[in-house]
Order: sequence, then structure tokens, then C-alpha cells
Amino acid sequence: MAFEIVDVGHELSESSASPGDGTPTLLVRGPAAAWSLLRLEPGQGHDDSDAACVERSFLILDGFGTALTPERRATVSAGMLVLVSAGVAFDLRNDGAGPLVVLVATRPRILASKESS
Repeated sequence: MAFEIVDVGHELSESSASPGDGTPTLLVRGPAAAWSLLRLEPGQGHDDSDAACVERSFLILDGFGTALTPERRATVSAGMLVLVSAGVAFDLRNDGAGPLVVLVATRPRILASKESS
């Protein structure tokens, strides 16, 4: 299969602007996934507390920083995609002089488990 179309639902957030306080702003939530916008100011970090329940993807839209797991540390910048498995602790830090803007996609662990069986 070349591609798959998934109906992600109809719940759209009223605000698409992230507050810049390290908390993602929900853009869209559906039964299979949710998309949020995260804006980190210089020196700010985002400790991902959903590690046990969801798979996560972080698409770096602007800026640069550091992605950290217990086993790995990597520099990230605009255009990069970071994929994080469920159960993996993850931290994202803004090391730049300007904002780090990230599109975050989360998918419940139970959906990922069903697909792989």
C-alpha cells in the first residue's frame, strides 16, 4: 500500500497559538491520534510525561535544540522528525537564540499494539 487515509475526527482546537510556556496547544484530536503545537523559548525544555501511554512524533518546524532519551542525545533542527516509542522517556530542549516550534503527534499505545499484531 502506497498510503493510507485515516479519519482523525472532528474536534479542532479554538486556538492554534502555543503559549510558549512549554505546554503543547492541542490542534486536532481524533480517535486514532492527536496533533499539538509546541513552542519552547530559548533555554526552555519539554519533559514528555506521556511516555508510558503513547507513541510520539516531533516535527521540528523552526529553531534548533537537543532531543534526549536515557540512551541517546541528538541535535535537532527545522525539517527533522523525531520518532519516540511508547514507554521511552523523552526530553526536548531549546538550545537556540529564538523559539523552537514543534508539531507533536501522539498516538495511544493500544492502537499501536493492535496494528503490530
